[in-house]
Amino acid sequence: MNIKIETINGKLRDTIVNLYNHYRASGYSNSDALDMVWAYWTQGFDPLSELSKMGFSRLEELMLKKYTLRLIYSDLYEEGLNNPIIESDSYEERFATIFPVLVVLFYGTIIPENKDLRNRILENFILLQEDNNRKRDNRLNTISKGQIKVLKKVNPTYYLDELTF
Repeated sequence: MNIKIETINGKLRDTIVNLYNHYRASGYSNSDALDMVWAYWTQGFDPLSELSKMGFSRLEELMLKKYTLRLIYSDLYEEGLNNPIIESDSYEERFATIFPVLVVLFYGTIIPENKDLRNRILENFILLQEDNNRKRDNRLNTISKGQIKVLKKVNPTYYLDELTF
């Protein structure tokens, strides 16, 4: 018997992946779909309204959107410390891999102004969501390297993630 555990962290990650998949299914190019997902934070554009369908108030939705951005950075922080999901000789790809690590260490979270960087970050996050084994390995490496304190700073409920992989 398989038991599926759902956490708020998982639900929030799913809202982003679902939004991206919605735009792709609607005929948007990859780049345009990623741009539209960023509008979720920058313009409050949410055609799927998943958070409100879950019963959250408008204020709670705003807080959860900010927290979702933190989840993106926490996942990519762990990915950047380990073996990035996209390996490339391209400077832009390598920078998109290390950028979340730097942001977590020094800022917490930000939305980059550079469209290409923004989209690469989001694309890396979406690809990572498809690989629970990789996320589990990243977490084990984060623990073994003693980086939990930094992870906890950006994702205070990091331990919930461990229930799902």
